[in-house]
Amino acid sequence: MSESDIDYLNGEMTTEEAIRNRMLSRISNEWDKTEGSYIYDSISPVSIEMVFIAMMAKKILKQGFIQTAEGVFLDYRSDEHGLSRKEATYATGKIKIVGNIGAKIPKGLKVATEADTVLDIQSVEFLTTEDVVISEEGYVYASIQAMTAGSIGNVTANKIIVVMESNSNITSVTNEEQTLGGTDIELDDNLRSRTLDYVRTPGTSGNEQNYKQWALSVPGVVAVHVIPLWNGNGTVKVVILGGDNKPATEELVKTVTEYISGYDNNGYRRSPIGALVTVVSAIPVTINIKANIVIDKDVTTLEKVKTLFESNMEEYIKENAFNSNTIYISKIGGILINTNGVLDYSDLQVNDDSINIPITTEQVAVIGEVELSEK
Repeated sequence: MSESDIDYLNGEMTTEEAIRNRMLSRISNEWDKTEGSYIYDSISPVSIEMVFIAMMAKKILKQGFIQTAEGVFLDYRSDEHGLSRKEATYATGKIKIVGNIGAKIPKGLKVATEADTVLDIQSVEFLTTEDVVISEEGYVYASIQAMTAGSIGNVTANKIIVVMESNSNITSVTNEEQTLGGTDIELDDNLRSRTLDYVRTPGTSGNEQNYKQWALSVPGVVAVHVIPLWNGNGTVKVVILGGDNKPATEELVKTVTEYISGYDNNGYRRSPIGALVTVVSAIPVTINIKANIVIDKDVTTLEKVKTLFESNMEEYIKENAFNSNTIYISKIGGILINTNGVLDYSDLQVNDDSINIPITTEQVAVIGEVELSEK
């Protein structure tokens, strides 16, 4: 077999045995090449090392293509097209501090969600980012930011209730609304998809694809809808979602607006001159759920069922954000009955009715109150 006939990408051609046999075939038969001979035993270790070299060569070859590159090599390929991996972002929000009237609460107050060792849920810590004074009403609102970047900082309402340091001026804290904006560092699959989309469907002259790609380039943006001519000629509306496919924060909306209206690395303006661009967050549509359930008390509790059901519902809504125009009550029922420990349910209602919830292109569903009662 000649060199040109060998398919080195074929795994059968790069096994220890195949490599050793090819090496032995190049040695004259006048020499002893049987197993155990000096030549055979000398070649065997080399053939083993050649297997590792072949594996390394295949891996290096994969790093040369966007479809198969990983990690820093995917970063290099994406950078060739002016794209970079989006860094993790910090969730932000507000807490209500109840305490002594007139008390000064300096920024840097550490607050957190409760940990649950039974459910293996770790606490999520936040810091206040501004100095505040408790008003005559006995409370004050303070801005907070998660101490750890990523989606872990996106917590639902009324979960931040722990003050991590002693302060006699504070009676209680809570977040009346969910914290938003936390996103994890962009995964390979997301960066690969974004890069391939950029190459295969290039944006030109401020078309719809341009605006989508510009918005998705901003850290913190996870999904985009572009509505051309939404308010007449020359107008473009860009609807965005932030971390966990939740509504975007005001700060993220501002950042995207400035990015689209700004200039690229070559000094060229991104959006066309004269274009009236409006960037908005998707409007939240609250999904409140009520149901009576029968549970297996030998394996679970009502509180555990509620926690798991809420988590599964969050995943359902996250997967359907900007991908479906309806939240189906049948899907919710399926999620409920498949929740560990649930034997049956009845009287399922979504937003006090037994109908599907329509979602427009400018809206996104968010979980509201979940009321599960034992029958």
